[in-house]
Amino acid sequence: MRELLIRAATGLVYVIIILGSAQNPYSYGLMLFVFGGLAFYEFQRLRRGILNKTEPGFWSIPFLIALLLPFITESIPYYVPALITGWFLYQLRFLIGGNTEYIPMTLPHPFGYLALSLFAASFLPYSSGNGFQSWAVIGPFILIWANDTFAYLSGKLLGRHKMAPSLSPKKTWEGTIGGAIMTAFAGWGFYAWSGEMTIGFWVILGLLVSFTSTIGDLIESKMKRLAGVKDSGHLLPGHGGFFDRLDSFIYTAPIAYFWLTIYSLL
Repeated sequence: MRELLIRAATGLVYVIIILGSAQNPYSYGLMLFVFGGLAFYEFQRLRRGILNKTEPGFWSIPFLIALLLPFITESIPYYVPALITGWFLYQLRFLIGGNTEYIPMTLPHPFGYLALSLFAASFLPYSSGNGFQSWAVIGPFILIWANDTFAYLSGKLLGRHKMAPSLSPKKTWEGTIGGAIMTAFAGWGFYAWSGEMTIGFWVILGLLVSFTSTIGDLIESKMKRLAGVKDSGHLLPGHGGFFDRLDSFIYTAPIAYFWLTIYSLL
């Protein structure tokens, strides 16, 4: 009971910080810097455990550039989010490839995974072309949380067929499908509350987020399995580390950024 209360309290504080920081560009940038920086550190530690070697620290430079760019320019050519999305879809090779000798080549990279994701996350609230829009950050986070919640509940009630037993034993196909359906409904609900964009936009984003959340979670699960650890860190009581909490958002941010940018051009 005590562990459940600690987990709930930590989760509540985390949600309040995320939603509160999304209200203006400076608090949002600060949140990405702190949370992203801690996730970056944990990510590097996982890579070190997998590759058994220390990597150069200069990969933190692209991370800092990614966070500062929105304060220099709010406009990025439309093909940039398309290229980033294509690269993130290419990251699926890490999940598909099971041969150990290919792991160093397919393992997500601090620049090609973390820095590019944070770049997309930094520009996400500007992707509608109307300046900083807090709903463009809050919406994807709410959809991620909806997917996590409903996939868990659907899996508990209906789960029979394991999705990736070697990576995430509790994930089932029934839970994943149930989570996707309910996240699409959550997208409709967010539209009803915010009035931004269209119902179609949010329903499709809900389905996309269900996919990206699952992939992001599985990528981190595989990294933790290869590194031989249960959690990426211990800074969030009951939740593990910041990479544990942001794994879904890290993979979701580029795809959400691309979808919002493209839809705004239509």
